[in-house]
Amino acid sequence: MFHHMQSSGDGGRFLFEVNFEMCILENKRTPTRTSWMITPNKAIHVGVIFGNEVLKYVCNLCQHQFDYLNRIPEGLLMYIISFLELEDIARFSQTSRKFETACNSDKLWEHIVSRYCDTITPEMKALALEVGWKEIFFTNKLQLQKKIRRRRQKVEEFADYMTI
Repeated sequence: MFHHMQSSGDGGRFLFEVNFEMCILENKRTPTRTSWMITPNKAIHVGVIFGNEVLKYVCNLCQHQFDYLNRIPEGLLMYIISFLELEDIARFSQTSRKFETACNSDKLWEHIVSRYCDTITPEMKALALEVGWKEIFFTNKLQLQKKIRRRRQKVEEFADYMTI
């Protein structure tokens, strides 16, 4: 059984053939699987009108290829990542660009630093703005104290320079 849908855009009409495999469930005809048959010519038109990402998404949906993790909201993704061990965060960051960005974000590493450190001083926060929270986390205490001291000296030198 073929179901025809017409869509128009840029003055043209496109015919999409959607093949529904029907089954009988409690004496009702219910579509169980949808396959979208589209020619390269139609794909070009759909890509131009709706964009290639929409075309790719719809084709994947019709082939039952769902990528829920890639569509997860950033806040929820950060919440989930925050429960992972450090080694797992490193591995997870290698699975996609989106996850790499999330796993290296300052927001996540600020949360991790606050979880592992007893106190976060204003100087640490200021240094984190310069080098990032991930760098703060992986810097040992002596190196961190040295960096904070250098930063404090730069701020004092700048203040002295501005008073001249």
